[in-house]
Amino acid sequence: MKKYLAIARITFANILEYRWDFLLGHARTILLFLTLYFLWTQIFKNRLNLFGFNQEQIITYIFMSVILRQFVLTSSADQVGQELQTWGKFFSYLLRPVGYFRYWFTVDLVYKFSGVVITATIVFLLSNIF
Repeated sequence: MKKYLAIARITFANILEYRWDFLLGHARTILLFLTLYFLWTQIFKNRLNLFGFNQEQIITYIFMSVILRQFVLTSSADQVGQELQTWGKFFSYLLRPVGYFRYWFTVDLVYKFSGVVITATIVFLLSNIF
C-alpha cells in the first residue's frame, strides 16, 4: 500500500508541475459551465417548463454533468497505449516492484480524484454565486 501512496503523491506532483495546463484545463471547465448556464437561463426566460423540466432541474443537471464529465473523460489510457507501442518503456515496468495495471489504476485514480475535487469546488463556488 505504501508503494501506491508514493505513486499517488508523485502523480499529484506531476499534475501540479504544469500549473498553467492545470489552470487552463479548469478554466475551460468554468467556461463550459458558464456557457451552458447562460444558454439555459435565456431559454427559460420566457418559459416555466421545457420538456417537463423546470429551470432549477436543468441547472442542477448541468452542475452534475460538469462534475461527472471531469470524472469520465479523464483517463490515462492514451499513456498506456503509448507505452505499449514503445516496448522498452513497457518492459521497464516489469522490473519495478509494483504491478503494471495497479500502477496505472493508481495514476488514473489520482487524475480523476484531483479533477473531480477541483471541478466540484468550482461548481460549488459558481452555484453560490448564481
